[in-house]
Amino acid sequence: MTTIAKLIAACLVASATTAAADPVTTAPAPTAEQPKPKKICRSVVVTGSIMPNRVCRTKEEWAAINAQRIDETDRSKHAGRMPGGRDSLGQ
Repeated sequence: MTTIAKLIAACLVASATTAAADPVTTAPAPTAEQPKPKKICRSVVVTGSIMPNRVCRTKEEWAAINAQRIDETDRSKHAGRMPGGRDSLGQ
């Protein structure tokens, strides 16, 4: 055999050995795929725009967003209050 033929044969043996040991090239075992959560879409109008944007999120994501908005609203309501309220200022 010539030197080139020996080199090609060595490369083929090496690649076959590597491919057999490589788990990426072998077919993965079938797994049960979890179904994707259902998305709920809402039209959201951004301040300064007349065109609503369509935003799609899962039920859990919308619940988290709503809870965050409620917390922010409560914090802003109570931010300017003084202990005792308006009556303590004589107004």
